[in-house]
Amino acid sequence: GLAVVDWECWRPLWIRNWDSMKIYQYKSIKLVKERHPDWPADKVIEVARLEFQQSAWAFMEQTLARSETLRPKGFWGFYGFPNCYNNQFQYSNYTGECPEIEKQRNNKLYWLWNQSRALYPS
Repeated sequence: GLAVVDWECWRPLWIRNWDSMKIYQYKSIKLVKERHPDWPADKVIEVARLEFQQSAWAFMEQTLARSETLRPKGFWGFYGFPNCYNNQFQYSNYTGECPEIEKQRNNKLYWLWNQSRALYPS
């Protein structure tokens, strides 16, 4: 059957963590700064981004792998992936099409598409 992992408190792509999710960026930056206090800000941010995304990817992949071990017949995937952030349906020029930037960002989640047995877009 359908097996959907649903969490919405953070997202695996750094750039998609805004508003209340910015805390994960701040904490990631703080961790890198603590290890490398002499690094310039741009390097700290880049390393924080890479470490955050690599950790998020590993966590999500391990979650799917463990879930499939427990329920091997489930069609495992994550709620809200992919997401086009194209919810401006109240405007007359709304087409429902995914903006190009979001297509590019979704393409960066290829590892998730390869690991999931089903997609559950929002």
